Amino acid sequence: MPCYKTLSLEIREPGRRKRELMDTALLSYTRALEQLLRQCREPVQALARGGRRVTRAQVQALADKDMLRALNVYGVQPFKDSLKQDFATILLSFAARWQKSGGQAGYPCVRLEPEEADARIRALTDAYDAGMLSAAEMRGRLAVVLAHSGRVHPLYFGRYAAARDYCLLYDPGTGRFFAKLHLLNAKSRLPPAPFGRELRVVAPGLPSAQATDGPRRFIVVPLSFGKAQQEVLRQALDHPQILRTARLVRHGDAYRLVLSVEVSCNACVVPQATMGVARAAAALACTVCGRDGAVQGNAMLSARGGQMLFCLAKEITARALEARAQVVLEANGGRGDGFLLRDGGRFQPEVFPAGQYMRLEHILRYKLVEAGLPPPVCVSGSGLNITCPRCGAVTRKNRLSPQMFACVACGYAAPFPFVGSRNLAVRLQKYAGNKVPVYVREENGMRHYFNDALGFSCTVPAEDGETVVFYELSLMAKGRQEDWCEGKKYAMLCKLRAAEDIRNAVRWVPVK
Repeated sequence: MPCYKTLSLEIREPGRRKRELMDTALLSYTRALEQLLRQCREPVQALARGGRRVTRAQVQALADKDMLRALNVYGVQPFKDSLKQDFATILLSFAARWQKSGGQAGYPCVRLEPEEADARIRALTDAYDAGMLSAAEMRGRLAVVLAHSGRVHPLYFGRYAAARDYCLLYDPGTGRFFAKLHLLNAKSRLPPAPFGRELRVVAPGLPSAQATDGPRRFIVVPLSFGKAQQEVLRQALDHPQILRTARLVRHGDAYRLVLSVEVSCNACVVPQATMGVARAAAALACTVCGRDGAVQGNAMLSARGGQMLFCLAKEITARALEARAQVVLEANGGRGDGFLLRDGGRFQPEVFPAGQYMRLEHILRYKLVEAGLPPPVCVSGSGLNITCPRCGAVTRKNRLSPQMFACVACGYAAPFPFVGSRNLAVRLQKYAGNKVPVYVREENGMRHYFNDALGFSCTVPAEDGETVVFYELSLMAKGRQEDWCEGKKYAMLCKLRAAEDIRNAVRWVPVK
């Protein structure tokens, strides 16, 4: 099964003209994407209200030809296909969050023009002065407005191709790599210009990159990267099919090309333990548990600087490889894990942010695979830090202090930071041991098998046995999950789908 890693390549010292072209393309793309999102707000909410899973095809159909033609005013003709894909991805994520939250998820916004931001700030100020907003609400909403004011969204390249979107070029003489970015439309084409060196397209056979004789719609920029990225790019010389989509990103005065690269997901190490990695105060807590649930080791992981998440991912991978452990993470960024509790009327500060935790999960999905380990498994973090690892009692009273956990039911005591990571490691084992219940009622020579939460019902003659029931369950597990946003049903279907033999994932519960 393929999976993907992210490769961040710096665009090295672009000249003034190329910076202007990239800035113009980024701004035009952002404004066009924002217009699409605003025009489709009501239609996508109507799809989400239907209760069924919203598909990519449904979202893309919202952007009809007339709507896309109106975007030509922004000069985004080279990005039409990429815009539709990016637009669909953003709204699919919104629809999922909207359904899961019962309609409480905020609608996505990629940019506010300065005039719009000023108007919203004035409205927030008036609401705060009138007592309609608390200080905390004011700070939160103001931060959102400022984050989107004048923002430019990364420009998405939906395919790797030499004649459109983007591709990489290689100089055999110096070993350097370049990016060829198609950013211009017919009206903004540049005059022809030679490359000034012998460049090869990173494609099957490494064909020569011929300079065009007529006006060109692309720019060529040099790339800068480290040794790890260089190894991947050299693999792409022999296997260019691993290069997939990309994004042009601007951070301050720096420009980056962020590539999506396919890597193999064949795990070589068979896990002999589980390793829970839970959020802690400005750090991560790590606990390794054997198959019997016994703790084999604890550690606190922390890092600083711009590469903090990559350093943490590297350390987690090394520890998991040493322990031959399956890494277990908190789902949904750890929200609801019981870490933030009021202590003397104030929240405890500096918890590891949920957003960074989710980005760490994304990095681990390819870091672990590269090391021969299976990708991380995410389980519910609900009540993780207030649950007793010994007796399972769940109460906020178990939090004796910010540093100490003491169960009020059984007396179990331990340093607080490692309670969440231990529960996380053991929770996966408990989850794997729990089977999907199917209730059985027999009457008048017939057996009725059912599970209301799963939406399953099957009635067969008593003498036919359970073969028909297993067949119906397997069809349900393989079919489309329409009510996918309902958590309990989703968990049971995932368990049935993951089972090598569905008979080992089901338990019978006789009822009268």
